[in-house]
Amino acid sequence: MLNRSFWLLLATALVGLGTAPSAMAGKDQPWAEIRVAGVADDDLGEYDVMLVSINGAIDIDTATLYKLPPGAQRLKVASLKRGKYGELATLPFTLEMKPCVRYALIANYAAPDAVRPWSVEVKGESPIKACVKKYGGDALITADAAP
Repeated sequence: MLNRSFWLLLATALVGLGTAPSAMAGKDQPWAEIRVAGVADDDLGEYDVMLVSINGAIDIDTATLYKLPPGAQRLKVASLKRGKYGELATLPFTLEMKPCVRYALIANYAAPDAVRPWSVEVKGESPIKACVKKYGGDALITADAAP
């Protein structure tokens, strides 16, 4: 005869299987991307950056390309140009990401202001071909039409 723990474990697994498809259903949607390396031009006072946190989460993988949901993303960005004592300077940056768009971020040292020697800038935007192919141009149009 099977013990009570087995039945409890089986019931938990079945409940989990019953809810998994609904939780995963929202995952199949257009996405956006952030590229943080290989886009800066030193001759123009630009340096590559790295993401330190995304929406307050600091346990992110170190990568050069991040796949994120569309919408506002609160980022903490570090310039890879080291400071006087070898430190990495960081700045907060909010990016309103459109579906199926890849954003390239840089640290711009060419136009410092009185408070900061650099700023985070979007160097370029480009369509994500796989996303556009899967979801069509409607994903881009819907994002532009939203208030």
